[in-house]
Amino acid sequence: MITRSLAALLVGLLVASPLDASAAEGSALSFSTKPSPDRVAIEKLLSKQSGSPVNDKWLQLAEVDIDGDGTPEVFAVAMNSDYYCGDAGCIPVLLQRQGKSWRAIDFGLNSLTNGQPEDWSIAPDRKNGHVVFVMSETTFTTRFVWDGSAYTEELPLPPSLATAG
Repeated sequence: MITRSLAALLVGLLVASPLDASAAEGSALSFSTKPSPDRVAIEKLLSKQSGSPVNDKWLQLAEVDIDGDGTPEVFAVAMNSDYYCGDAGCIPVLLQRQGKSWRAIDFGLNSLTNGQPEDWSIAPDRKNGHVVFVMSETTFTTRFVWDGSAYTEELPLPPSLATAG
């Protein structure tokens, strides 16, 4: 028989720390298309890098403080660019503020980084003091971790990819 105080304690624990499946999976990146001076600068940078105009209307930006220093970096996806997008999706660009300009952070550019903005999330854990990015497609999920100088795909590969050749 459960006493009233034990029942109250159990209810209190459940309310204080609800079981939430999404918390175990991490949190989705919150992308925006809102105008801002940073957005204009990033649009110009990506247009210069690609050699063709990146249309501001299709530029998706999500702020993420990757290293916990209080200054957000920007996870950018240029949805209308042939340079950044193909049949498999779009390659994201991770940018860090450097004074008044932005610099790209290496993000393990390979076929696994192609996707849509909604495919990306942040894992609940950190590696080497940095957030872990998660790319979830219909056929696989892979994680990108900080190796000290760049984001790289976390190994081992998912079984479906490890056997591909």
